[in-house]
Amino acid sequence: MGKTSSSPRPQAPGKPLAAFLIAIDGLVRRARSGPLPEQTEILYVSPLKALSNDVHKNLDAPLAGIAALARERGVVLAPIRTALRTGDTPQSDASG
Repeated sequence: MGKTSSSPRPQAPGKPLAAFLIAIDGLVRRARSGPLPEQTEILYVSPLKALSNDVHKNLDAPLAGIAALARERGVVLAPIRTALRTGDTPQSDASG
């Protein structure tokens, strides 16, 4: 915890994915041992226009692939969840 990752090269493809893969690796390793805590583990800040695409391409798709591979190999993983928050997110959803 308390680790950061940044890639200062503007408009270089793959930067978010590279940072996410480091974080995803840590979550998957911990998820093999049991449920993850109900708390925010990774925070990613992105321009709103790119946010939903970034979350799908760099989080949801890799996590789905990892979960499928784990199932194929008989590896039990606790669920790893993603959530999207914007300025339009109701306060009741944003705090949960």
